[in-house]
Formats: sequence, C-alpha cells, structure tokens
Amino acid sequence: MTLSLLINGGLLLPLALVLAWWRSKGQRARFLCALVCLFFAPAGLFIVCRFGEQAVRFAAQGGPMWAALAMGCTAAVGAIFTAVFGYFCLKLFNRVLWRAGIYAAIGLTAIGMLLNGAFEQDWPLILPADGSCDVQELVDDHGTIHPLGFSLRVERAADNTAYCRIESPYKGHTETRREALRLGDTLSCKGCDISLRALRPGEPILAEMRAHRAPGDLPFYAGIIGSLLCLGGSLLCRRES
Repeated sequence: MTLSLLINGGLLLPLALVLAWWRSKGQRARFLCALVCLFFAPAGLFIVCRFGEQAVRFAAQGGPMWAALAMGCTAAVGAIFTAVFGYFCLKLFNRVLWRAGIYAAIGLTAIGMLLNGAFEQDWPLILPADGSCDVQELVDDHGTIHPLGFSLRVERAADNTAYCRIESPYKGHTETRREALRLGDTLSCKGCDISLRALRPGEPILAEMRAHRAPGDLPFYAGIIGSLLCLGGSLLCRRES
C-alpha cells in the first residue's frame, strides 16, 4: 500500500468529478454516454501498446506461436475498441463536453492511483539459473500468501540473459512457454510483470528478479491518454470556431 497514491488519488478524484459534472451542465445524459467511449477508446490503445510489443518480442525470439498469436489477437481487440469507441467519441463530444472530458479523464487517472495505492504488490525474487526449483506463490511482509497463478523457473543464464520457463494452467491442462529475459526486460503472465534485475555469478548462477502487480495501471494510463485526447479535441473545436 502506497500512502502517497491513496492521498493524491483521494483528493484528486472528487475534485475532478465535481468539475466534470459542472462543466457538462445541460448535456449530462449525453456526457455519461460519451464517458463510456472515453474509457474504452484509450484503454484499447493501452492494450495495443502493451500486448502488441509482447507479440512482436515473442515472434522475434522464435518462441511458441500460440503465445505470439494470443498476444497479437489481444492487441487486435484493443485496436478494434480504439477504432469503434474513438468514432463514437467524435460523434458524442462537442466543445463543452471535450472540456468536461478532461476532468473526467483526470478522475479516471485518480481511480488508477487509488487502485495501485491500495493493491499494488511488489516482491523480490531470487531463483537459481539451473532449473532446479520454481516459484508459484509469493509471501508478503505480513505472511500473506499470494498465488501467482503460474509457475516460473529459470533454466539457464548467459550473456546477461535468463532463459525462463513458464507453466500456467488453462482449461484443464498446462501450457508451457519459454522466453529469453534480458536485463531490464519484462515478461507478463496472469497480470503479473516479471523483470530481470541482475545475474549473480556462482554455482549455480542466481537470477535476481522482481514480480510486480499493479491493478490500477489500465485506468491510470487510460485516463492520461483520455485527458490528452480531450485536450486535443477541445483545442480543435476552438480552432474551428
């Protein structure tokens, strides 16, 4: 739990919502419909960037095609969301609502801050790079066990690269994928980001990793993208008028 995120998000959210509601006076029913589009359009763009990059990386590494295909399909769904809801945004928003949308998008960012402040999780991981053991759950400072939903094993390491094996249950069977993780790179599975921080020399080599879960990232970045889109729409309407 991050106190600063909770405080900032708690202060920002009601202020942003009050300003958005005040700015949309006289068009509030239309504004509520537009807000749905304002969430899904930038959220789709966030999904395109996040999963599209992973799909390209899987394909470049020569990994399993099902993994690259799954990431690519997810990115394609995000692109469809962006196109469809972006079109409705253009139809529903006008000069007044673009300005109100800026505050609503800031409120969405504040929701992301609150979620991350309350539920963000961060754990250090140290695994031997010989495939001798795996990790399936993590324990926080209070002794609470957090299942990962998959097992992670480092099979070997060389040239600042750890070769990881991930096994995750899916519809009654186990799916396995292997991925080369370089220093500073991140792999994602079941909403958890795993990054490689360092490789300690020894017998065996130890891979220092970091597991990170941030459930508020989607609304946080969707709010940032949405506020920029609304600002652009407001400036465009001003220029045309």
